[in-house]
Amino acid sequence: MMRESVEDRVLESLRPTQFQLAMLTRLYGLIQTRLSTCPAVAGVGGRVEAVGSFAKGTLLSDKWEIDVFLLLEGVDDAWIEERARSLLYTCLHGLPVISKYSQHPYVTLAMMGMEADIVPAKLVSDPSQARGVERTPFHTRWVKERINPRLADEVRLLKSFLKGIGVYGAETARGGFSGYLAEVLTIGYNGFRGVLEEASRWRPPVIIDPHGAGDPEALARRYRDSPLVIPDPVDPGRNVGAAVTMRSLATFILAARTYLEAPGEWYFHTHQPTLPPVSRAPAVGVCLEGPMYTKPPQDVEGRLARLSSFLATKLGEAGFRVLHHGFSWDGGSRAVAYVLVESLTLPEIEALRGPEAWASVERVSRFIEKRLREGGSVWPQHGLLHGFRPRRIRSALEALGRALGMAPLPWGARVSRAFTCPGPGCEGWCGREVERGSDPTPAWIRLAYTRGRPPS
Repeated sequence: MMRESVEDRVLESLRPTQFQLAMLTRLYGLIQTRLSTCPAVAGVGGRVEAVGSFAKGTLLSDKWEIDVFLLLEGVDDAWIEERARSLLYTCLHGLPVISKYSQHPYVTLAMMGMEADIVPAKLVSDPSQARGVERTPFHTRWVKERINPRLADEVRLLKSFLKGIGVYGAETARGGFSGYLAEVLTIGYNGFRGVLEEASRWRPPVIIDPHGAGDPEALARRYRDSPLVIPDPVDPGRNVGAAVTMRSLATFILAARTYLEAPGEWYFHTHQPTLPPVSRAPAVGVCLEGPMYTKPPQDVEGRLARLSSFLATKLGEAGFRVLHHGFSWDGGSRAVAYVLVESLTLPEIEALRGPEAWASVERVSRFIEKRLREGGSVWPQHGLLHGFRPRRIRSALEALGRALGMAPLPWGARVSRAFTCPGPGCEGWCGREVERGSDPTPAWIRLAYTRGRPPS
């Protein structure tokens, strides 16, 4: 009964209001009216179609946004790439739109606190022939044919749960569960708790087919590196779980098992508590500034994720023990990437273990000569050659500075400063974000394993 009461309370905050739905419906009506003449202007056939959570009836209360597709008949990829955005600007003239691109051109209309992503795409009749965003209308139609008010609420619970534990979104930076995947799972396992009960038994690689859509074993052979393989009910030759990383899958399995044992509102994104760090690891970070807001958020976050991973790799190569890495972006012109390390400084010398004394002459000679050439030392001990050498880089800040020359920064971003926490540069927005991330324990884990008691 406790789970039911938790979910009932959470649902009250997840359902959109009638006012919200009415406003978004009016926005869609405006866009639909403007776009309805677009195909004729271009001399082609086509139609306007609402897609995504708004169209499916699974919208969350904090999402004042809609997705609209302009499906064009008789055009090819080159036409979409070269002419579609200018067509949208013509049809939406006078409305506040900005152009965006994320593997596909589209525009965003922002009005009265609402947003609409408007995507031009080819009108495709066979989902197996669709590519990228062209599958989205098929996904929307599939869900709409199978959803009902009860399942829509169950989808909202799962989406909020995935958001709350940090694994919602198929973008590169997140590597998590898409909204469509959440809907496929919820419909397939008849609700939120059905999905969690199924996930609590998962062991990677997870190869499942809740809708009997295809051949999951054959699909798994195609997606050998995917820890989660689920045939897309719309296109069984595609893995709808392909974006999910091992980290996200492991997080979801742990959260599902933990929630079923210790349910609580803190798993859901609308009830996320802010807990002070209990313990902090030393961190080295880089503060970025620039007009990153001009690019699609998923692209900026993808570059920031790659940046933090790159810096972590370089610090590891320099001899630092990396604990965790991450990033933060304010959605505008400020961002920070950081790496948590065991220590901000390293010892003066680096210990090295070599081959066995009776290994090939070439291996033994190479190890000895290299150590002596580096000004180090070498000796046999317990059958192995051991040695040490003076470290060239002892400071994490210096190692970070050397790596930044090759680092993949987001478009338009420049390095404002590199700093350590603790340290004199750990201040302002960037410093606060790094300190906030210096205890990587998610709030849901801490509260679940302390029975809901925040740290004292």
